Amino acid sequence: MLISLNVSVPISIERVKDLLCGAIEGGSNYWCKYIDRMGGITREQAEFRQDVPFVEGGWLEVTEDCEEGKVIRLDVDAIKNGLQTLSEKYPHHFSDFINDRDDATTSDVFLQCCCFGEVIYG
Repeated sequence: MLISLNVSVPISIERVKDLLCGAIEGGSNYWCKYIDRMGGITREQAEFRQDVPFVEGGWLEVTEDCEEGKVIRLDVDAIKNGLQTLSEKYPHHFSDFINDRDDATTSDVFLQCCCFGEVIYG
């Protein structure tokens, strides 16, 4: 018998920024060509790229490092969906995140969940 639970877990914006920072600074560099600041955000509003999606009207453009070079918009909704996907499809990585055991791999899986709804690289 399997038991399925939907549990609410409080997650601070700072912890999500930490995950995003890990992906930006190296966790996703093998598939991600670049991540640009977007959304008309000034340096005063968001000093670091991981802050941009959390400023009103802010988003980042994530570009795949492949022939097509698909550009994905990363905003708060994409991040929320990515966290949901991480918790449902990749509970081991979600557990690492929740329990402060996350690393570059956790950050990479998170960014792929935000961008693609699943892990397609790695």
